[in-house]
Amino acid sequence: MDNSVPFRKLDERLSQEIKYLFQKDLGEFYSYLNFAFRMKDAWKLIKKTKKLVEKYENILLSRSGIFDEELISGVEELINFSLVFLRFSEIITILKTGR
Repeated sequence: MDNSVPFRKLDERLSQEIKYLFQKDLGEFYSYLNFAFRMKDAWKLIKKTKKLVEKYENILLSRSGIFDEELISGVEELINFSLVFLRFSEIITILKTGR
């Protein structure tokens, strides 16, 4: 009896569920982008971005093979966006404060 078949199905199901949650969270996140024109809203967006990165960054470290390339790529893009956006906000703060 091959016990790996139920685990493979469970892995696929887990991967699909996380992929769904990631896409749902990104959809909500992108809606925040529309409101980020004011600096106050931009700081909220930075905070939201950090939380999303913290939530999903472990997918990149996983060696289990249960996460597909599309999900991994999406997480990488989110992290890259986060880094660029954070650096941009630091530059704005420096320009505003003169430091």
